Amino acid sequence: MTPGEIRTAQFGPLARQELERLGTALRQCERAREVAEEALADTRLALLQARQALDDSVLREFQARRDPSSDALTGLANRRSFQLRLQDALAGHAAQGWGLCLMFIDLDGFKAVNDQLGHAVGDALLKVVGARLMHAMRAADLVSRHGGDEFVCLLPQMRRPVDALAIAHKLVATVATPCQLNGLAVSVQASIGVAMFPSDGLTAEALLDRADRAMLMAKQQRAGAVLARRLSLNLPPPDEQRTASLFTGSAQPAQPPQAPQAPQSPQVPQQSQQSQQSHQPRRSLHAHQSFQSQ
Repeated sequence: MTPGEIRTAQFGPLARQELERLGTALRQCERAREVAEEALADTRLALLQARQALDDSVLREFQARRDPSSDALTGLANRRSFQLRLQDALAGHAAQGWGLCLMFIDLDGFKAVNDQLGHAVGDALLKVVGARLMHAMRAADLVSRHGGDEFVCLLPQMRRPVDALAIAHKLVATVATPCQLNGLAVSVQASIGVAMFPSDGLTAEALLDRADRAMLMAKQQRAGAVLARRLSLNLPPPDEQRTASLFTGSAQPAQPPQAPQAPQSPQVPQQSQQSQQSHQPRRSLHAHQSFQSQ
């Protein structure tokens, strides 16, 4: 065996092991480089998204400064301009003896959309809802974004509560229609409280408070839309008497309406304590019947 063959026999296994170790280390370095490149790509994408969000924010701020009466996101009237329009409308309607309607709208399920799909989808959904409300209203009506996922509508020259309630249910159906956002079918439900001037309040603050409380009742009862007059008349369905008592301040269950008595021949009633007490339920029945006839 030559000296070269002896050296190969002695150091060959060590060389092979060293080559294998270097090969493993090289593969690990390649994998680390790939991971670093992926992380760099994700960072670049996050930076692009942050830059886009910043540009959108600057654009909304610019639009808000250019038109201080409009909501920067939806283009609807903002809270301040709505308050001014409402004050003017109340003054004019009070002078003419007209009625008007105020609707307070809140979106059920919007927070889940915002949390699960992101704020970009939530903002797009608010734009869609605002546009739908605008298209569903009359030219003389005013739609405002009150803040967050709340909207307020002003309907001038609206006399009958039944007509206002019909419009509110129409808005509920309009908002509930699913819309396509980023390839997803997104939908929310609306709860609407309806307040009437002058029966539910004479000031903007009173009407907004009554409409807001009626909206909360609609949300709790899953009724879609509720008239503010139900807050004080205590006329809920039998299975909702407990919920209604929270708003009327009465812990007693609502008494069922009594059957009307047959008319009697005109006689002068005796002024006794028993007859006076028997007349009280008939007055309540008359008030209940007069409300139903409206």
